[in-house]
Amino acid sequence: PPTSIDVVGNGLSAPKPVDINSDGKVDVVYAGDLKGNLWKFDLTSTNSSDWAVSDWGTTALCNWQIAVCKPLFTATDAAGTRQAISTPPTVKANDRGAGGMMVAFGTGVNVTDADRSSSAVNTVYSIHDNTLYKLVSGKVTIDSSVTPKAVNKDKSELGTQTQIADWAGQGYSSAYNFFTLSNNDVNYDAAVGPVKKGWYFNLPTTGERVLQQIFFYDASNILAVKSVQPAYGGNGSSTAESCEPAGTPEKSYLTLLNIMDGKPPSIPVMNRNGDAFFNAADGGVSRVTLNAGATSVVTNLKT
Repeated sequence: PPTSIDVVGNGLSAPKPVDINSDGKVDVVYAGDLKGNLWKFDLTSTNSSDWAVSDWGTTALCNWQIAVCKPLFTATDAAGTRQAISTPPTVKANDRGAGGMMVAFGTGVNVTDADRSSSAVNTVYSIHDNTLYKLVSGKVTIDSSVTPKAVNKDKSELGTQTQIADWAGQGYSSAYNFFTLSNNDVNYDAAVGPVKKGWYFNLPTTGERVLQQIFFYDASNILAVKSVQPAYGGNGSSTAESCEPAGTPEKSYLTLLNIMDGKPPSIPVMNRNGDAFFNAADGGVSRVTLNAGATSVVTNLKT
């Protein structure tokens, strides 16, 4: 690996292969690592010796023997601490006029003893890879008319969404807590205003993290993010395990966000008032606790 990366205690997480032209062959691969780096591997060449990590803003490819390999993005919290990525990204073409790919992932890890009781802030990201492609003699090739660029890890190029209110469930949904999220615009069109390169949503519960791949709600642009605050401490301690029931039980959450801009769904998808109807009376909630176990009364999520 390149010497410019801190490799101690690091490891590449599960990859996400992408077939751009649907010919049954992988063209690019995205993967995160435990140091918060989001990598892109370019496999578009017909010569496998040219397959390499994508470079950003200089040449098209980076050889692993060169110490200038750059990730597409590095996830860090507000203090600059790196946020581990332990699950594969989720990818969809940008449909807001910018082209390229939106690469969504959540941060968090639960591997070491210290991870169990970590109070670190974790985040859901959707990063815009602005690389464009074209077909040349039936082969996918990078379109050089646009220079592929990485995204600054200080988040200055990203939009943001936040949790703004919580609501107690009613009726059949009384065992659940629901939350409303912000609806901030994230613009990709230079003709409209300042361009963003994606967005992020800080998970609001202490120690909450994403430990499984994000999937799409009903084949739409909506991400269904399942996150957890892990259980720990079987003897009432946060630092020791036992065979006793967890001192702090697991809490889990489901959050629905648009992969393009992080906005909540534009139609009701959660039944907060427990009347089995999904309508405006539910208050536009798009995040729910799942610690009691989700049922069709709470959400019409299709997996």
